[in-house]
Amino acid sequence: MLSYKLFDLVADELSQVEAELFHGLNSGIHVIDDVGNHILKSGGKRFRPLIALLVSRFFNYQGRHHIDLACALEYLHTATLLHDDVVDNGRVRRGSSTANSVWGDKTSILVGDFLFSYSFSLLVKIGILNILKIFSETTSQMAKGETFELNHLGNLDLSEEDYFSIITDKTASLFSAACECSAILGEAQQEVQHALRSYGLNLGIAFQLTDDLLDYVASVEEFGKSIGKDLKEKKITLPLIYTLQNLSGDKKSTVLATLQNEMLSEDEVTRIIGLVKETGGINYTRKQARLYSGQAREVLRPIPSSPEKTALLEAADYVVERKS
Repeated sequence: MLSYKLFDLVADELSQVEAELFHGLNSGIHVIDDVGNHILKSGGKRFRPLIALLVSRFFNYQGRHHIDLACALEYLHTATLLHDDVVDNGRVRRGSSTANSVWGDKTSILVGDFLFSYSFSLLVKIGILNILKIFSETTSQMAKGETFELNHLGNLDLSEEDYFSIITDKTASLFSAACECSAILGEAQQEVQHALRSYGLNLGIAFQLTDDLLDYVASVEEFGKSIGKDLKEKKITLPLIYTLQNLSGDKKSTVLATLQNEMLSEDEVTRIIGLVKETGGINYTRKQARLYSGQAREVLRPIPSSPEKTALLEAADYVVERKS
């Protein structure tokens, strides 16, 4: 079991980010601050800020804009969670009630819009046009991925290619932006910026693959949400894609018929999860996550050794070994 010292290496900076995240929620509109505080306090690991801080530290960045960048990343990520829970009609996030289940969909969307806008105000404060450009392109890519996924909800013919396109756009692109923007802050040479962008992209894909895997195998206490949530929401992820490709006969017909039901019962979800495990969908997805984690590690091979590089390598292990 890894100790994951990567969190310790930038503990002071993460504390600063945490303080700034809540300090920024001083809009003068109580409901914005209440909803923002609610979701920020719901147990997120601040993994995207962590990666950004590690990269900026790797280049010995001496200013304070890495804190602004880390906060912008977390605000943007939080905004997408607020919007996602409305789209998915989510009721539980990280073991707590979702904002939309407490304050309603309209408020959740508007607070998400506020956090999205505020993240860009922090980037303006940094004042580096290329960072703004990367964030602008990334937010468009994330929206594209979310929309594509929504339009293919319940599509039992979703291909692996389309699945990887979705997770690259909606998840991995923000990891990639975190790394590249931090490298720009550190005035890294362009080829190093590109290497870290690739590291972040592979890391983000491995992270999402593991997230989709955990929906089938994690405990509710560890994962912070109901197991089989993706199945109930008709999200077709890699464990199920692989299973449908490798099932045949009555078993496949039964699964396809079950997934056509408007609502899935707990028993139906349990049976499908059992077939996913039996068919090898879990092992296949875990193998793919480790493949992308390995590619992330490989990208860093030419970069000189340092405690920060060690932490970034450990992050690639963490994303596939985590339980929540």
